[in-house]
Amino acid sequence: AYSASGVPGSTLAASMAASAATTLSRDPGIAACCIAVSCSSFSIAASLAIFASGVPVSELQVFPDLYSRLKGINFFTLKSLDGDETLDCLNFLAPKLDLHIHADALELIAKKIKRDFLSIKQALIDFDKYLYSEKKQPTKMSAASFLKIYFD
Repeated sequence: AYSASGVPGSTLAASMAASAATTLSRDPGIAACCIAVSCSSFSIAASLAIFASGVPVSELQVFPDLYSRLKGINFFTLKSLDGDETLDCLNFLAPKLDLHIHADALELIAKKIKRDFLSIKQALIDFDKYLYSEKKQPTKMSAASFLKIYFD
C-alpha cells in the first residue's frame, strides 16, 4: 500500500486538500481523508490530508495540477511483515500489554496469524482472554489449542 501525508498549512490548504480528497475518492482504489484543525486561542490553523492507495502516484489517473501537488507530498510505502518481524512485533507488544507468554508460544502464533499490526495485537489480546477463560498457562500447547479455535 502507498500512503501520503500532507504538511501543515492554512485553511485554504485544507479546502484544497478536501477537494483533492473528493476527486481521488472517486477512484475505488484510493482512500482519502482530510482533517482541518483550527485553534483560535493560539492563532493556529492547520490541515492534514491523508491518502492511501495500492497504486503508486505515478500510475494515478488524475488532473495534471493535482498530480503535481501529489508528487510534492511525502510518501511512504507500507510493506507486510515477514516471519521474523512478526515475532519481533509479538515480543515487543506482549510486555506492553502486560502479557507474560513463553517464547515458543509466541513463535507458533507468529507463524499462523495475519502479518499486520492490528491483527497481531488482537491475536495477543484474544490469546490472553482464551488463557484466562480456560485457566491455562501460556505454553506452546495452549497456543496450538487457541489457534485451532481462533481460525475455525
